[in-house]
Amino acid sequence: MTLLPPAPSLADDAPASRAKPLVVAIDDNYPPYIFRDSAGHLQGILKDTWDLWSRRTGVPVVIEASNWAVAQARMEAGGADVIDTLFRTSARERVYDFSPPYADIDVPIFFNRDIGGITDDPESLRGFSVGAKARDACVDWLQGHGISTLALYSSYESLVDAAARNDVKVFCMDQPPGLYLLYKRKLDDLFHRTEPLYSGQFHWAVRKGDDATRELVAAGFSLISDTERTAIAERWMGTPLARQVDFDLLARLAVVVAAAAAALLAWNWSLHRQVAARTRRLAESEERFRTIFDNVNDAIFIHDIDDGHILFVNQRMREMYRAIGIPTNDLTLDRLSENTPPYTLDGAKTWMERAIAGQPQVFEWRAKTLDGALFWAEVGMRRAHIGGLGDALLVVVRDIGDRRETEAALRESAEHLGLAARLVGLSAFRHDAHLRYTSVIEPQLGLPPEAMLGQTDADLLPPGDAQGIMALKRQALSGRIAQRHEFGVTVNGTLRHFDLAVAPIRTIDGTVSGLIGASLDITERKATEARMDFLAHHDPLTGLPNRLLARDRFLQAASHAERQNRKLAMLFVDLDHFKTINDSLGHPVGDSLLLEVARRLGHCLRDTDTVSRQGGDEFLVLLTDLHDGDEAGSIAEKIEEALVVPFELMGHELTTSLSVGISIYPDDAMDFDTLLKMADTAMYSAKEAGRNTHRFFDERMNADAIEHLSLRNDLRRALERGEFVVYYQPQLDMASGQVAGAEALVRWRHPERGLVPPGSFISIAEDSGLIVPLGEWVLHQACHDAAGWNAAGHQVGVAVNLSALQFKRGNLEDSVRAALHQSGLGAHRLELELTESILIKDTENVLAKVRRLHAIGVELSIDDFGTGYSSLSYLQRFQVDKLKIDQSFVRALTREQDSAAIVTAVIQMARSLNLRTIAEGVEDEETLAVLRSQGCDQVQGFLHARPMPVEDFREYLARRDAT
Repeated sequence: MTLLPPAPSLADDAPASRAKPLVVAIDDNYPPYIFRDSAGHLQGILKDTWDLWSRRTGVPVVIEASNWAVAQARMEAGGADVIDTLFRTSARERVYDFSPPYADIDVPIFFNRDIGGITDDPESLRGFSVGAKARDACVDWLQGHGISTLALYSSYESLVDAAARNDVKVFCMDQPPGLYLLYKRKLDDLFHRTEPLYSGQFHWAVRKGDDATRELVAAGFSLISDTERTAIAERWMGTPLARQVDFDLLARLAVVVAAAAAALLAWNWSLHRQVAARTRRLAESEERFRTIFDNVNDAIFIHDIDDGHILFVNQRMREMYRAIGIPTNDLTLDRLSENTPPYTLDGAKTWMERAIAGQPQVFEWRAKTLDGALFWAEVGMRRAHIGGLGDALLVVVRDIGDRRETEAALRESAEHLGLAARLVGLSAFRHDAHLRYTSVIEPQLGLPPEAMLGQTDADLLPPGDAQGIMALKRQALSGRIAQRHEFGVTVNGTLRHFDLAVAPIRTIDGTVSGLIGASLDITERKATEARMDFLAHHDPLTGLPNRLLARDRFLQAASHAERQNRKLAMLFVDLDHFKTINDSLGHPVGDSLLLEVARRLGHCLRDTDTVSRQGGDEFLVLLTDLHDGDEAGSIAEKIEEALVVPFELMGHELTTSLSVGISIYPDDAMDFDTLLKMADTAMYSAKEAGRNTHRFFDERMNADAIEHLSLRNDLRRALERGEFVVYYQPQLDMASGQVAGAEALVRWRHPERGLVPPGSFISIAEDSGLIVPLGEWVLHQACHDAAGWNAAGHQVGVAVNLSALQFKRGNLEDSVRAALHQSGLGAHRLELELTESILIKDTENVLAKVRRLHAIGVELSIDDFGTGYSSLSYLQRFQVDKLKIDQSFVRALTREQDSAAIVTAVIQMARSLNLRTIAEGVEDEETLAVLRSQGCDQVQGFLHARPMPVEDFREYLARRDAT
């Protein structure tokens, strides 16, 4: 057996010089040919050989040794010039030009000594998980013989380590490294091996068509003498021990043989008596053998080893091939094969020749019954010594039609799973008990599946990324419960976000043997969520905080001011005559002016102050850490002076001024809304004073507060006197144009003031707590009215707003059930509208209440969506059915870019979560057309109908049904 790369018949001249090193890709774990010592240095026959090649040619050699899958990937990617220790296969011949073989390598099955029945017949491997090295030629051989239950490892060493841990008890491995590694780990007495499955041959190879490199390498090896090759081989494999004749031992053996001969003569007479008995038992044994021979489930042929003729067949063969009653002499290979390439008579003879030569064969074949029917068969051939016949060819045929159909169905299922994973951007994987990858579908880490097999996340990811993921997976292993979390991972230099879910895999006895998991790339979703969060807290045009964020800043500043005995000031800033500029010069100029005003406002303030945009041409400035109100007046003057300088915008020179209203904390009020209202009132006073000035709030501006108190007193009596009525505004389906529902809107029929709109009393009811009994009355009345029009044949539901106080009450579910029961309205006809502020406070209790409401059967929607903490995360948790886009965005949809962006984002987000959307405040056809084009599901607004009493709404439904 040749152990080194061969020396072809080439000229003795040294190879042509080469400017750059020759890069050789090779397995780093194939002793004694190539392996790493305890210090990690490369050793072995091929290391010494390539070093000698380099010295002979003068060409530097860089050996890139790694696990076999990575070595092949490096060669395929162009990272190496030559690949060594490569078996030659038909698939590889399409991409490589091979050297002549330089070593014959037997490939057996190694198996734990406690397991019986494992042979070189692949049929004996069925039912076992067979270990193999990823991308090894043995993988192709096993799969080609129908063995698909494979456990793949990145290297021979990791495969033997798995065998040592009893993770795998049967594995396929080239014999030289197998014996070496088993002996090295003191496992040689624990594992047996079969006869070789096949024998491979080592080659070195270059990429197809790379003649220059192939000739360079071959010429270099021609400069290495046979003596040098032998010396290298003997260094690593040793030399045979010489044997000497022991004449003393021969003399003693001669005495023993003579004594044995005498004893044999004495026994001869007794053997004669036993012959007849044994002849009888032999006949009985032959009969038993024939019974077994004819009753096994596989067809058996015995062929003449010289001419291939069929000598014997069993009964199962005649049944399988429908040859009952046909003489054996009439059975030929030609009659029993499909005879279309590659299943021809010549093909069958090739397999037979290999088996007769001592190489057992197992392959799949298209067999043919004598009546012409075709079926798939697995054929095993081996040379065997058969008593009475001598050496013969034993052929075992198994019908595998059902198995192939099952395998095809499994392959189709796997392909469908892979396709589904690709369509949704999902990656699925499986780990062993040590968190090594054993299978991967649609990997998302920028690596091919074969490079991930046998590796852990700690091997594949940067330490900072891998730490959290490994901790989650270990928790799933130890706790034996499913885990789910979101992670950020750097993939090819880019941060990606994944939703990772893992669950333990248990054996029959409940032992956790590994994990199964899936990851979803949510990078785009996270970006959308971040954008939605920004839009919820900032003005899209200027990037300034909006009112929601300004409120948070106020709460923090007020807490600090109270501790430090300082004051705050709230400045309500309004641009004078902005509408004239916007209408005359256009929105682009108006937007540019707002951006520049925002910049100048910021320059007038300290880092601790806040400027926010409230919408349109209104800004809110929060001044902190003040000693008195005069400081606020000074800053207001500074702001007014900053706007005196003309603006140069898009070819226009513009001048503008500000009207500023100021309220002081805690002198005027303690809460954000009251201070804002006072500052707004003071701002209007500044406008009345001629604009371009500022005004402080004072009690003379407090007439509205007195009115507020009067309404509050009247409101308390109104509920007792039954002065409230419910109006209904239709909600229309965009696709069908039909009435999809109605929103219940409360109105107050004041005996003196007339019909009071909700904007004048709802906030008072909320402040006083009267919103709870009022809301419950509206709920019962709306259910009663809706039951009435449903009974009249109008199948339309009703939507009722819930206030935060209503939702917090412990008996909300009871109120809903009572309203449905008393009215007879079906639960699916009732929709409860919640505000975002309800959902984000006391999350767990709110979530439990939402689930109980869902259990009743009612629908849930979020009212005024986009004005609060609009987030994908809470939408997924609370499982609402519909999002209601706030009318402030809808009314500005065709005029303001930021409102259009928010509406678009809400619709897209709802669609991604399978939620419906409804836009309120639709008042013109242009807005309706934009909403329709963006896929909004329902609309509500003055364009179709104003809110109306229940009697008018019933007539409205009747007219719609009639038309």
